[in-house]
Amino acid sequence: MVRESLDVDVAAVARLNGDSFWKRAWEGIQYGWQFILDLLVILVTIWPLYLLVFLGLIIYRVIKPLMNKLFNDSSSTKPSKDVKKDQMNSTDDNA
Repeated sequence: MVRESLDVDVAAVARLNGDSFWKRAWEGIQYGWQFILDLLVILVTIWPLYLLVFLGLIIYRVIKPLMNKLFNDSSSTKPSKDVKKDQMNSTDDNA
């Protein structure tokens, strides 16, 4: 009885039966495009968040000048720093 052994090069068989580079590259492009579409769907889905941010910015821009005016008017009875500096400079000149 004679036994025969066959050495199979698994890497060569995989190269012959596997997908080519271009086929795998095309599949990569398709998966990438699908990812971009899914990302766009997610961005559209969170539209209420965009609305809240937009309204928050508008409210901030409206309230900030009102708050500055309110707080600056209450401190207008105090002399400003520039006036104090001018007074100090004039007393230094007289001395």
